[in-house]
Amino acid sequence: ARTEKDCLTISRVLIVGGNATVRGFPEYFSSSFNLPVELGDVFLNLASRDTWLPTVDYSQSFAYATTIGLALRDYYDK
Repeated sequence: ARTEKDCLTISRVLIVGGNATVRGFPEYFSSSFNLPVELGDVFLNLASRDTWLPTVDYSQSFAYATTIGLALRDYYDK
């Protein structure tokens, strides 16, 4: 049986990872799927930007997405 969740529409794509900032990739992805594409903020759920700024350059931060995501999952699963 289908549920309302099965019928949700994707309205945008959030990309992270080491290749997220490859020149033209976000635009290519957007045009291929006809959806807006945004670069994610991998540090968003770690701390407030008002009180802490990461020492990693923004363009390099995408490479940490998997590591941070797994650490957060482990933290919240406890």
